[in-house]
Amino acid sequence: MNATDSRSFFTTNRLLYDSLVRATTIVSYGAKIGYQHWWTPTLRSTVDFSMNHNDVPAFIGAGGRAAVNKELSIAHANLIWSPVAFVDIGVEGAWGHRVVVSNLKGDAWTLQSSMKFRF
Repeated sequence: MNATDSRSFFTTNRLLYDSLVRATTIVSYGAKIGYQHWWTPTLRSTVDFSMNHNDVPAFIGAGGRAAVNKELSIAHANLIWSPVAFVDIGVEGAWGHRVVVSNLKGDAWTLQSSMKFRF
């Protein structure tokens, strides 16, 4: 770099930079659907499913291929009982699925319970 040159190093090497960097837009879409059903006035269930898909290009590099999500999916189902108007007691199960760019896949399962008091 020349002290009498007011241009930055980046500006003088812009053509080199542009030739080495590849940037593209990643197409992504997702969806979610849910349903709640009241079995009785005090007993209800909710189920839902959501997913997200990303068209990530395969040229992101070996490290990124195993870490960047290509597809995520998750589903929940619960049963909630309200014995009185200010108390909810429930149990919920969930399943999650992940696929990364290198097509490694994994599942996760959870089961949780809750008791909620409103005042």
